[in-house]
Amino acid sequence: IDYLTINKHTNKKITWNELFDKKNLNKVMKLVKAKFIQRFIEDGSGNFDDALILDEQQRKKELPIPATAPGLSISGIEFLYNQYEIACYAAGVLSVTLSYNEISEYLKPEAKKLLMK
Repeated sequence: IDYLTINKHTNKKITWNELFDKKNLNKVMKLVKAKFIQRFIEDGSGNFDDALILDEQQRKKELPIPATAPGLSISGIEFLYNQYEIACYAAGVLSVTLSYNEISEYLKPEAKKLLMK
């Protein structure tokens, strides 16, 4: 699964680096992990870290940037991980959406203009 969102001004695919600079993207990925942890607790799915196929060192850091492009919607930006990207195949596709309000302070100025009208 992948997203294809085109910037209507440049006619190019929107990427993670177009939305966030590296420093802020790391902060956003911490929010993504926190949202997954919260969802696993609320769903009764157990410990999120137990579902990960990342090594111990990787688990202590923020999650890796998804291989998929950003999923932009009215609700916010979706962070989608396909099977085997961070968890086993049986976990399925994992995704969370962060609202634009949750991440507005981390967006590049150009991205804010594009997304938050």
